[in-house]
Amino acid sequence: MSIRAYINELKEYNNEIKRLRDAQTVLKKKATDVKKLITDYLREQEQDGVRYNDISVVLENREKRIGKKIKDKDTDALQVLSNYGISEPEKALERILEARRGPIVEHQELKIKKMVK
Repeated sequence: MSIRAYINELKEYNNEIKRLRDAQTVLKKKATDVKKLITDYLREQEQDGVRYNDISVVLENREKRIGKKIKDKDTDALQVLSNYGISEPEKALERILEARRGPIVEHQELKIKKMVK
């Protein structure tokens, strides 16, 4: 196979991936809308759940954490380190975050850019 054929094949794969990603986004949105409709129905009927054929749908309460901004995470982490008596909390936080990262390794990556005619 020639390099042109490989590039065209890669282009086709990337186009198909984009098409599927867009379709997935639409389907996830529709599924979310239907889940909301089912939830609203169960609340209106004051039911905890419903059975239909071989499917059981149950409305349950769960706890969920709300995400924090990175700046707030760092501020809170520095406060915790200070509360535990760490003398230089900024350096300690920096070293902790660096320790959690993996080692740096070099690799080759193929960059593809569309040329403007």
